[in-house]
Amino acid sequence: MGAAILPIIISPCLYEEAIFSYPDSVEGPHKMKHSSLQSANSPSQTMIEMTESEQNRILLGVARRLLEVALPTEDDFFKL
Repeated sequence: MGAAILPIIISPCLYEEAIFSYPDSVEGPHKMKHSSLQSANSPSQTMIEMTESEQNRILLGVARRLLEVALPTEDDFFKL
C-alpha cells in the first residue's frame, strides 16, 4: 500500500514549478513535480486568500479523504 499525499496550498508559492526527489531502493532516486499531485485547493486560490467558510470547505474535503484512506472497507474485513 502506498502513501497518501494531500497537499494544501497555504500561501502563494512555487508549487507548480517545484520538483522533489524521492528514494527508490531498486531504481535509485526519482524526481517529480509537486504539481503532478492534486492539491486540496487550487494554487491560484491559496488558503490565506480564501474566506473562512471556503477554508472550512477545503479542510472538510481533506478530512473526508483522510477517512477514505484510513478506514478499512467492507472488502478489507473479508480478507481477514
